[in-house]
Amino acid sequence: MASTRKGCLLKEFRPEYFNLEKDIEIKLTIHAQPYKPKDRTYSNKKSEEDSKSQESEEESESQESDNEEDACKEPARWVEASGGEVPGGAVVGGEYDGETVYVARAEHAGDMLPGKLVPSHRVCYVPWGCEEHSKSNYEVLVSDDLEKLVWLEGSDGSIPSGALQGGETATDEPLYIGRCKQENTLTCGKACIHRSLKGCFIGYGGREYGYARYEVLAVKQTNEEQAVKTIPETKTKPKEPEKEDDGLSDFERRALQRHNYYRKKHGAPALTMDREICQYSQDWAEQLAHWNRLEHRGNVGRKDGKQYGENCYMSMGKANVSAEEVVDAWYDEVCYHNYSWNSFVYQTGHFTQVVWTETKRVGIGKARNGPNWFVVSSYDPPGNYQGRFTRCVRPPVD
Repeated sequence: MASTRKGCLLKEFRPEYFNLEKDIEIKLTIHAQPYKPKDRTYSNKKSEEDSKSQESEEESESQESDNEEDACKEPARWVEASGGEVPGGAVVGGEYDGETVYVARAEHAGDMLPGKLVPSHRVCYVPWGCEEHSKSNYEVLVSDDLEKLVWLEGSDGSIPSGALQGGETATDEPLYIGRCKQENTLTCGKACIHRSLKGCFIGYGGREYGYARYEVLAVKQTNEEQAVKTIPETKTKPKEPEKEDDGLSDFERRALQRHNYYRKKHGAPALTMDREICQYSQDWAEQLAHWNRLEHRGNVGRKDGKQYGENCYMSMGKANVSAEEVVDAWYDEVCYHNYSWNSFVYQTGHFTQVVWTETKRVGIGKARNGPNWFVVSSYDPPGNYQGRFTRCVRPPVD
């Protein structure tokens, strides 16, 4: 995490700078620098005419300097606050139970997370790890010219041009300021362009919810057409083994093959597809499709009281989704993983579950709601146990 995070200027998302494969860490840190007037020295001996000329010139330069400073001003800034304080010029993010809430952010688990300030609760709420966390110390987004800001539509991981960066993860992944509706409440949170977390995630009622359709806070652009960047999903597919009469659907078979392709790459034993776990996953996928939102199931529905590991996926606006693109999205978190870590990291949890060496069985379910697809994969035994990562998540085998 950058040490200059507190009170730093907001950063705009500029498509012309954006290269997800190479430039994301560098280009997204570019922002307007405050104007610094040049140093000038003048002789003390001047004629009255020279003095008048100088005064006129200085007045012109001062006006020009003011104009340049105005042009370089950021449209918004973060102001530290606590205990429900709302600074002047705070940016409205939505409403909660009839009360106006404001765009705020706070640190949690090494991440700087955009969230919502609820003044009557005297805290800022941020979403992380399937839960909503309250913070009494936070930063509030304020603006001297609120008309320069606008909420623009986004979906399935897209970020509109001019979007304001509201934070970042511990692995330097940029987070933007998003909002969406939850039970007739308009709530702000974090919008991600992470390969497997493509959407907006908000906190509500103590839990974290993910949505594929949302709004992102941005600076108004002169061009009416808002350019949008999405994450390229090109992947070289492994050679598929011959199909067998194993009682699996084509989607289940391909998901199993894709899991085992990556597990072999990391020296983990192959998984088997379990019909009971498939039904368990299918039930939850259908529930998510009914709600039309993404969230984890938790320890619910198992007769034996045990718990499965779980990866979830949501895609929007596609005719279909393949097993390969789903498992690829989970595995692609590998680029953020450090094999010396021995504890759970939110940004890599899908990847680590896919290749967790102690997992033996998997079940997968798939459901849809119109153009939206939901996929749930459950694992037995579950992975992502604290203190076991260095043993159970192995580096790629040469």
